[in-house]
Amino acid sequence: MIDHIIERLSEVKGIDQLILATGPKEENEDLARQVHSYGIKTFFDDDVNDVTGRIARAGECFKAGFIVTVSGDCPLIDPEFIQRGIALLKDSEADFVYVDHLKYKCLHEGIEFHTKENWETLDELSSTWYHKEHPGSVLKEGNHSFRGAEITPRVEFQRHDFRMSVDTRSDLFFMNQIYQELSSDDKIVDLHDVLNLIDKKPWLKKINDHVHQKEVEEKSKTFLFITQASPEIGMGHLSRCIALATEIQESYGAKTIFYLNSDEIALTILKQQGFIVSLESQLGPKTDILAIVQMNKISRIIVDIKPDILYSRFDFLPRMYSPIVLIDILPEGEFSGIPSVIPAVNLDRQARPKNVYRGKKYLILKREIQFWGDAQNDVKPDQILVLSGGSSIPKSQIIKSLEIFENNVTIKFIIGPFANREWLESELNDTDIFNYNISQSPEQIFSDIKKAYLVLTPFGVTAYECLAIGTPTVITSIVNPDDQDIIEYLEQENILVNVLENSNSAEQMGRNIYKLYSDPEKCESLSEKARANIQADGVKNVANIIVSNI
Repeated sequence: MIDHIIERLSEVKGIDQLILATGPKEENEDLARQVHSYGIKTFFDDDVNDVTGRIARAGECFKAGFIVTVSGDCPLIDPEFIQRGIALLKDSEADFVYVDHLKYKCLHEGIEFHTKENWETLDELSSTWYHKEHPGSVLKEGNHSFRGAEITPRVEFQRHDFRMSVDTRSDLFFMNQIYQELSSDDKIVDLHDVLNLIDKKPWLKKINDHVHQKEVEEKSKTFLFITQASPEIGMGHLSRCIALATEIQESYGAKTIFYLNSDEIALTILKQQGFIVSLESQLGPKTDILAIVQMNKISRIIVDIKPDILYSRFDFLPRMYSPIVLIDILPEGEFSGIPSVIPAVNLDRQARPKNVYRGKKYLILKREIQFWGDAQNDVKPDQILVLSGGSSIPKSQIIKSLEIFENNVTIKFIIGPFANREWLESELNDTDIFNYNISQSPEQIFSDIKKAYLVLTPFGVTAYECLAIGTPTVITSIVNPDDQDIIEYLEQENILVNVLENSNSAEQMGRNIYKLYSDPEKCESLSEKARANIQADGVKNVANIIVSNI
């Protein structure tokens, strides 16, 4: 993002010097090296909370006459708007330049124009933490006489129907989609092109339109997620908790902490996504969790682990002060009465306690699937996608069944972080399948699902994801025997296809898969039915259960 901001600022006439003003030197050395490669100087400041003071001190250090501040989280700043603002500030007698947000909405954000003297006055008047963290906020209080010059945004930019700043993972995903569509090597992304893209593909706004902008005095609650992942346990529990924690952070402005078994791959996944993680220690879960709850003032504990582990190693949780929500566990014994969410289609064949939430409206899927479900493919899907769990690979029968396809059909295998890739490659070498590729733990699996003509997958979280995106889905194995009734129901409703029945051999399974592949009307019907029946907004409903009544 800093690269993109520098590229855009380099096109602004009237700027004499670009300075990166940031926090302590030891925490920002990588960032400093990056901007130094562009010939840009840096100003380090040890007070990470005093942004207003930092800019004032940077202005003094570099003898600035005028100060234009550009936020590092706004990569789509408009060079022409900045150039106009600088010209207006220099040509007028004003202390600062402003946009009148009472008159119209404005797409531009993260940019301010001030004389050096005016910024020094703002610094002197910044008496609260809010003034120090939000530069220019003193202006809004009207306790001092400032001379402002109004700048009017171009008519096309008098809108604010999508987020321009990158504060969350969903914001980053949104911005990545914009740049994937519009970026080129020889010029910056033009803001007019961004508007045209958004108007042409309005589903892009779904990526981050839920992000909650916290109010000034709003206090953040903190939620603890207890979950596990490993080659034996798989990735399902962790995947659900990541989706839930992200939703709670982004939609409610809350904080989240993960308590995890000591698995390095799972730890890396969480840290790469910016989560705070506490690993199980030799002291045991009871001591660990009590310390986390006391130190962080935990508002609620969310537990997504196997039932036998819950009742044997975490039986102390009901006696803790913090309220609990269980995920995919029916509460028994001391846990009776504790709210529980069962993220599966409810067949209504038996009554459930009032505190147990079950049904397709509580499916816990990553919110970005809503975007992929609405997105329209630019190219016609053609490949067959074969998915497996976090630690497993497709069974030999499934692999052999795919020999029925000609080599003009691309078959892509996506395996999880714990899977044995060498074993899969060895299995494929013993077949007549040549037009294939393997991807292990790709960053963006949903784009592959969207581009697939057909998906083969075990039944579980990933199967629900495929259905919500609307890709025709074939069930190749069942991990949980309790899911058999759900699969039969979904097949009767023409939502998916189960090739396990009447597939006593790889050859028979291959004929069943090929029959579906050769029937575009059936595939289209599966896609429409899946999108209509399996929605991706369940994570919002579950997050609301967790956050409410605290």
